[in-house]
Amino acid sequence: MKSQVYTLLGELQFRCQRIEWQMRRLVDKDASDSEIAGKSAGKVGSFASFKQTYLDLVYGPKVEKNLEVGERNRARRSKSLDAFVSKRNYLSHYFAFEYDLASDDSCKKALARLKKVQKVVEKAENDVAADKETLQRSRKSITQILNPSDFLAVLEERVVQFNSNREVAVYLSSLGFSEQEILVIVDILLSYEKGSWVVSSSFGQRLTRRLPGFKFADHQVNSQGKLFDLLAQKNYIELICDVTGNQKFRVLFKV
Repeated sequence: MKSQVYTLLGELQFRCQRIEWQMRRLVDKDASDSEIAGKSAGKVGSFASFKQTYLDLVYGPKVEKNLEVGERNRARRSKSLDAFVSKRNYLSHYFAFEYDLASDDSCKKALARLKKVQKVVEKAENDVAADKETLQRSRKSITQILNPSDFLAVLEERVVQFNSNREVAVYLSSLGFSEQEILVIVDILLSYEKGSWVVSSSFGQRLTRRLPGFKFADHQVNSQGKLFDLLAQKNYIELICDVTGNQKFRVLFKV
């Protein structure tokens, strides 16, 4: 019977180490920077910690719910890891103090305890496998959603809100605009009320291709303010003021 205890104890310690290693990888992976579809999303952290702007772009109205669920999952994984480490420590450092295995009675009690631990280990293995599958599925889903060629199809279902020129730049970059073009549009939006900007025809044409149903003539593009006046009239964009009367930079792209 003593040999049974040794065999099961060794097996469980090995399985615990494997589970702990996998759990740590999941937690570390969840907390590391990620590169999606060849485009860096910055310090995205866990799926729960994706920058609010990116989540807004990807998920729209569901973002708060996704953040909440994702954060609960992240916290659960971290707590599960801590709890599992304590179980592994028990087997490695304390089990031998409780059962000296000097008698059949001690061996029976030790074996009964190990079989209870075995059930816990089996559940942990299943949980880790499920977490890994969920994380991989989420990454695959986000990779597909963040594919620039599919971006407009995702945006058609909602309004996208931006609160800074940096957020607009990230969005335009995802649609394939060049850095120079992004600088132009951000400058236009920042000076919206001044009406002191000119948009090139080629830039306007590129923008039109990304806003289905919006048409304009070259003279409208090259006239000061005309392009974005038209965009505002069609509710493609909007700038508002905050409660203090200061301009709050908010742009709504209704696609």
